[in-house]
Parts: sequence; C-alpha cells; structure tokens
Amino acid sequence: MRKTFLTAALFFFAVCSHAGELGESLDFNGKGSYMSKALSASAGPGLIHETGQSAAPEKSYDTIVLNGILPDKGVIAQVQTAPDKWEAMHLETYDGGRFWGKYSFAEPRREKVSLRFYSSAAASTGTLKIYDVETFLSTEPAEEEAAAAQPRSALSAAPPAIPGITLVTRAQWNANAPTSAYSPQTPNMITVHHTAAHFAMTKEEGLREIKFLQDFHQKTKGWADIAYHFIIDGAGNVYQGRPVNVMGAHVKGRNTDNAGISLMGNFMETGPTDAQLAALKKTIQGVAKVYNVKTSKFYAHREIGSSDCPGNILYAKFQNMRKELQRGPDSELASLFSSPRNRTLESLDTLQSIQSGTAIW
Repeated sequence: MRKTFLTAALFFFAVCSHAGELGESLDFNGKGSYMSKALSASAGPGLIHETGQSAAPEKSYDTIVLNGILPDKGVIAQVQTAPDKWEAMHLETYDGGRFWGKYSFAEPRREKVSLRFYSSAAASTGTLKIYDVETFLSTEPAEEEAAAAQPRSALSAAPPAIPGITLVTRAQWNANAPTSAYSPQTPNMITVHHTAAHFAMTKEEGLREIKFLQDFHQKTKGWADIAYHFIIDGAGNVYQGRPVNVMGAHVKGRNTDNAGISLMGNFMETGPTDAQLAALKKTIQGVAKVYNVKTSKFYAHREIGSSDCPGNILYAKFQNMRKELQRGPDSELASLFSSPRNRTLESLDTLQSIQSGTAIW
C-alpha cells in the first residue's frame, strides 16, 4: 500500500449564510464554512482533508449540503454519521471543478458535523475549496408562500425590460425550466446580495457559474428556480435569474415584492470589481425606474435578514452607492428640495435627519 504525502496550505475565512436562508451555515474553528486547501504533491490516492467537528448547530437538521471546487473528479466526500462510522455524500460535478454534495439522514439530529475528503486519483494537485456547508430540515417548506392576494400560479405576463442594462437571458445561459409554478409580484423593494461562492471573472466563467447556481438551488434546496432575479459576474455581465415580476427565494420572510440582485463572489475579505459595482448601480436604477422603487427601499441582505450577506466589503461600497443614489436627480432627497409646497412636517423631519446623518434608509 502506497503512502500519501501532502504538502498543503489550509485557510479559513468567515462566510455569510446562503441568501435564501433555508438552513444554517456551519462554523468550523470559529472561521465559518469556507476552506481552501492547496495540494502541492501527492504520491497516490488518500486523505486530502478532514475538517474536524463544526460548532454545534443551533437547529435540528436531517440534510447537509455543501458546494465548492474539487481538484479533480476523483475526490470523494464523506460525513461522519456515528463515532466510528463515515458515509459517502452524493456529489455532482461540473466544468471548472465546481461541485455540490448532499447527504440525508433518516431522522432529525443536532450533532456536530465532521467531513473528510479522499482522492481516488493516482495523483491529486490543485486546490480543494469549500464555499459553504449548510444544514436544514427537509420537512421545512422550500420556499415561502406568497400572500393570499397572490396565489401560486403560472406566470401570465413577461417581465418588462430593465433600462440601462443588457441581460444575458435565460435562453442564452440555457436555464432549466422552473420546477414549479412561480408566484407573481410587483417589486417595491430591492435587496443586494453576494453569492458567497465562486468569483467568476469572465463571461465564460460566469456562464458556467450561473448554470451551477441554478442547479444547486433546485437540486439541493428544492427551490423552483435560482434564488435571485439578477446575478452579476466580475466582468459586469448581468444574468437574468427569475423573471423580476415573480417572487424569488433570497430573503427568508421578505421575498414578496422584493427584487434580488446578487454579485458572484464572496466579499467578506475582498471587494467586487469596478465593473460589478457599475453594473449593480445600473441594475438598481433600472429596476427602481420601472417599478418606482424608493431609495429608502434599497437594502443589503443583512439589513432585513439574519445574515452577513453581502459581505463586509461589498456592504460598505453599497452603503456609499445608496447615499449617492439618494442624492441623485430622481431621489427622495432631491424631491424634498424641488417641491417645497408639498413638504409635510414628516418630510421636513426626514430632511433634517438626513442632513444630520441620523436617517435610517
């Protein structure tokens, strides 16, 4: 039996919970779920990495899902199901090394999670990356129901064009059909996210990643479609997700009439590209113009949901962008100055709070 020798660097970073918040993102060693292990040498098949135990999950679960990048398609993932027992996870692999894994238990549990990864290849070099490890109960509704006034039904009208952006359409990225009927909506708010996953820097990478994200959301989370309405890669390409006039699955409990825009990448430690930020601004402006969404209804995920999304770096940049949009020619702030006869006492109070820096948008 040949021994395996690995020289590796292992890094951990905090990562936000997934935008749809179906379940709970696990914490390993106080550093979140993200792991990156560079393999510099291998003499044969063997153990690549073992995570150790996660922190105790806050909620019961019967399903574990993870996603990341494999160094080769011969990697096997296992989950510890008992003190001396490991079981193989089901893995689906994609071009570029992207993969997701899933394991289902027979009964709900609250045990800490341990994972390990083996390579069955004769030699394994490259990088193993885990973007997120999440637990949830399969008995929980995959998607929240729309309000009673908007019953789940087939979409009857095509979404309007969004000015200022050129979409990579669902047909162009070869989207799957939704697995169930959509719930119609009329957006009155916009929420910004990051995918907390692969940072696709070119359109070629973006086309692979958008397809992966849809498969991951449909096949592991049980959602009807990709969670978001618009997704932006590092080159500034804007991909059409769900039609904007149907309800998404991107903020638990706040999806109704909410347009979700997500940037590909994890922006806890690094920042988005200038092209992404420019495309984000144009997308926000376009959606706001079509649906008359007020700037006070522009949110980051963390402001209305239990999450670190869209990452610390993107959140800071989004806050600056929002302030800029609030001071633009079509903003509520500008309207306060341009229509003095219509200023109510509430409007004056709002203006005063903006000027003093105490307004909460």
